[in-house]
Amino acid sequence: MPEIELRARIQPYMRALEGLYPQLKEELTVIEYKLLESLKLSLEFLKDWEAHKGYLPSFFEKEFDEEMSLNNESSLQLKGKIDRIDESESAYAVLDYKSSSKSFKEKHFMAGLQLQLAT
Repeated sequence: MPEIELRARIQPYMRALEGLYPQLKEELTVIEYKLLESLKLSLEFLKDWEAHKGYLPSFFEKEFDEEMSLNNESSLQLKGKIDRIDESESAYAVLDYKSSSKSFKEKHFMAGLQLQLAT
């Protein structure tokens, strides 16, 4: 992503912060610069990783709905959406993006209600 596009994406948020905290304008300018540099570095790393990992994206937002028979004659229903599936000649990589903070609760996991975050 070009720097100009990155800057265009973060500027509305930075201008809103300047509106809320006008006394911190200089500090927010430094934060904006550091954020932009951090995003550029992260995107460069991801671009390099994509180019050299040996996997190619196969599916995006792949929905699934599978029923599996269990040994005790009951079944398990798995339903959801996989953010991305990449594949190489001999393997698959299943990617799930997290864009917000998530908390893990063991009792939810043990009840089968929070399996995605653990896997």
